[in-house]
Amino acid sequence: MVSRADSGFQDTLTVCPFCSCGCGLHLQGRGNALTGVIPSEMHPVSRGTLCARGWSAHEASRWGARLLHPQVRANGALRRATWDDALAAAVFALDRLRHDGRAVGVIGSGRATNEENFLAVSLARSALRTGRVDAALGESYQSLLPPHGATGASLLALEQLERADLVFVLEDDLAASHPRVATSVLRALQRGGRLITIGWHRTALSGLAAEHMMLSATDPAGTLRALGESDAAALLAGALRPAFVLAPFDADSALVAECSRAVRSLAATLAREDGEPPLVLALPVRANTRGALEMGVTPNALPGRAPLDDPEARERLRALWHGAPCWDAGNSAEEMLGHVSGLVVVADDPSATHSHPARAVAAMRALDTLIVLDSFDTPATQAAHVVLPIAAFGETVGSVMNFAGSLQRMEACVAPRGDARPGWQVLRDLLAGLGAAFVPDSLEAVQRAIRVAVPERSHQTVRAMPAERASRERADEAAPSGWVLRRAGAFDWGDDVLVTSSPILRRSTVAERRQHPDGVVWMHADDAAELGVKDGWRVRITSAVGEVEVPVAVRGDQSRGVLLAPFSHRDRLAAVLGDAGVQHVEVSRT
Repeated sequence: MVSRADSGFQDTLTVCPFCSCGCGLHLQGRGNALTGVIPSEMHPVSRGTLCARGWSAHEASRWGARLLHPQVRANGALRRATWDDALAAAVFALDRLRHDGRAVGVIGSGRATNEENFLAVSLARSALRTGRVDAALGESYQSLLPPHGATGASLLALEQLERADLVFVLEDDLAASHPRVATSVLRALQRGGRLITIGWHRTALSGLAAEHMMLSATDPAGTLRALGESDAAALLAGALRPAFVLAPFDADSALVAECSRAVRSLAATLAREDGEPPLVLALPVRANTRGALEMGVTPNALPGRAPLDDPEARERLRALWHGAPCWDAGNSAEEMLGHVSGLVVVADDPSATHSHPARAVAAMRALDTLIVLDSFDTPATQAAHVVLPIAAFGETVGSVMNFAGSLQRMEACVAPRGDARPGWQVLRDLLAGLGAAFVPDSLEAVQRAIRVAVPERSHQTVRAMPAERASRERADEAAPSGWVLRRAGAFDWGDDVLVTSSPILRRSTVAERRQHPDGVVWMHADDAAELGVKDGWRVRITSAVGEVEVPVAVRGDQSRGVLLAPFSHRDRLAAVLGDAGVQHVEVSRT
């Protein structure tokens, strides 16, 4: 950190807390308040640029609804408590659940540091003896990754992407979800590369594509498997340096996994002796989702993404945690709600990513024990029995891992607000209170433990477009039979607390929800014409699980036969989607 003591000015080089690009930025502070950001000119990812989220990275910590003091629920209300009393209450409640043999889970986060996530895994598998540990949004991202032990293509660097002569993008909207990666795609095009995009609807990038394809309403993965017979086949066959970008594009992790396998199979068939090996880049949504997964915040793997039955990984953890932890598989973050008696949530709000937010809130309120460690007041903290305030972005030190697996240091510019403490310290205190043998006494001790648990990481320390590129869209010969309703995209930043706490970033979300207070579904213009409805008219949607009436937004840039429900309106469509991300439905005019 660079400090100018005479003026109270601080300048700190750190990493953006939003998406997984991992852009470098300088946090500006004065006194003990964050005042602004400046992009890092020398950082290999940002290279002197930031997106709108990056430019507003300081706002949530300063203007958000911050948690300033520990709280304990008494007589139905949360009341301010001392740290000793709050930690004692949390330990007592968790120890009682453990002693009674009742189900308890731990939810980490792509917003937490690697150190916080590793200690969350230690809390779950070592202290609480449970395999119920996961992070929201991790399941879909994990579906995009190659098997454990695979190397090379999944770690595509931006520089390699920019040298590609053909870029294949499977997306919901890459320019919105990962702007810096989208910029690298544009740089590849500027150097003469070609672009193929595929998704549920047209996007900013698809307008620059040599070929854009809509996913089939009935067999999305089949669209990818049939690429070899499409108009894009010639482009694929002629590529010497192909690159494949996979961004979470759907809420259904099984579908994401199937499409990922299809793309990787396609990439494998393109290997040429006279060209470079095909490169595949898998993108998580949040800043440290990959890091959380590498730390073991998943119910079906150990730290380092090692299989649960991996003997070497087990031996490392047994020695590190001084005993045999729980090796069992557990539940996903969504499955835990409604299936456990107690829950520890670290730096997240499960309702913000749950397919049914209201149901998630109700499930949290029904828990016997809910312990929440966070920087912000959320529906999760409002339902909690114990609230433990932790330092926010710009106030804490740790490490994060971007989409390419690069380990980067997150630095503190100002001191934590109120009585908040670094998250790793709070988790350490919970481990100590529960009698765990592994109780690190410093952040460096946590980092040494991570290098032991994940030896693969032990070496790491912490232009104008050519005019001739006209887009050709594959035409649908006819609308598919039947209707499919699915959520559009796997996540919407408008539901993230870092956005809702930012006065600038929340404007678009507020405006969109005011425009559609009753929710909305997107419908292809030709489908609307056949049904006899116009933009803004209401339709009745019926599935096997329920029925709802909702307005339609008529579009000409999405797959036919598909109704897309924006992520921000998913709760309005919960009655017909049920627990699935997709349903076959009937649609009629009201």
